[in-house]
Amino acid sequence: MKTRFVLQRADGDCGIAALAMALGLPYEDVYTAVVRVEPQRRGRAGLHACQIVATARKLNAAFRIRRKWSLDKHDGVLGIVKISEPRKTGHWVALLDGLILDPNGDVATYDDYFQGSAWKPTILLTDD
Repeated sequence: MKTRFVLQRADGDCGIAALAMALGLPYEDVYTAVVRVEPQRRGRAGLHACQIVATARKLNAAFRIRRKWSLDKHDGVLGIVKISEPRKTGHWVALLDGLILDPNGDVATYDDYFQGSAWKPTILLTDD
């Protein structure tokens, strides 16, 4: 499947953009599903893992949370946290074929993305 790069459109919608990339869907399709899952904020304040999983289900993808994964076996939406503020600052990126596609505009190998980074991966939301 050819992946379309999707930029986030606001500070809190990295989960929408990362899920769009992981599923190969347009941003608007994922946003419409988010509105059905979280009608109050509509993803503007960010999304929790369970909300991304529920959104994926609305889009006919059976995502689940993985705490361990293999780069050669798994793709999906990767949750990362800032090492200095793990309970405060989170971000969602797409993990596809060993590459990190960051909705902020960066693309890097998994190793390059995290080498010397202030971020660390915590969970992967995936359908496999």
